Amino acid sequence: MKILIFLFAILFFSCKSESNVVYNSWNEIKKRGKIIIGIDEFFPPMTFKEGEKFEGIDVDLANETFSRLGVKTEFVPVVWKDIIHKLTNREIDIIWSGLSITEERKKVIDFSIPYIQTRQVIVVPFESDINAKEDLKGKIVGVQKGTSSERILIEDNIFKSPTRILFYKDVNAELKAIEEGKISAIIIDEIGAKYFLSKYHKKFKVIQTDLGVELFAVGIRKEDKKLKEKVDTTLTKLMKNGTEARIFKKWIGETQLFSDYLKRLKEVR
Repeated sequence: MKILIFLFAILFFSCKSESNVVYNSWNEIKKRGKIIIGIDEFFPPMTFKEGEKFEGIDVDLANETFSRLGVKTEFVPVVWKDIIHKLTNREIDIIWSGLSITEERKKVIDFSIPYIQTRQVIVVPFESDINAKEDLKGKIVGVQKGTSSERILIEDNIFKSPTRILFYKDVNAELKAIEEGKISAIIIDEIGAKYFLSKYHKKFKVIQTDLGVELFAVGIRKEDKKLKEKVDTTLTKLMKNGTEARIFKKWIGETQLFSDYLKRLKEVR
């Protein structure tokens, strides 16, 4: 009987100590010499593929951050609707790809300090008679699965039935659907919308309507406290010394969007 009690005690305390172990991925990242970053490869100007290279605001920011921390970066494209699962399942180390902070996501993962404030906007064909979100009633609206755009469509009363929603894997597929007349509008973040308009200004237009603001941050597992501390500290330096502003300007130029970004950056700080 005493032997059984002794064995039970060993089992109990070993299980308890196992549950209290804090996984320190930063040590593992330093040891391997690189960090694996999950991204959406179809999300310009934040993250996208140009030839054989990944480019964009978030790619440059991540490279700046981790070069200062002494590790290399490896960018791994992930289907956006699966990206949170890939993080919690330890298939990637972080998410750095225009990831919005939401209450739903905060239940599952942690976030770095926010580094960009943006908002969701409606994009329609250039000749469209849609001028406000109220005009979308009864229309077919496209959205990328797993994004905050999807959440807005679900939560906003304006987009309730009879509005029909079609889901797409990325923004390129959404824009193609608009061109082909399969949908009347899409909802995406303002930075992406303005970037596409700078290239295809005669094909699409942005409807100036209030769909709420959101903050971009790096997605980090809740238990990775050391990694979060490293990212937060370095990101703060990049925001204060003008590096982030320089990167942002590189991708969107001297535009109204850049001026708006500088104003919002002060709010984020």
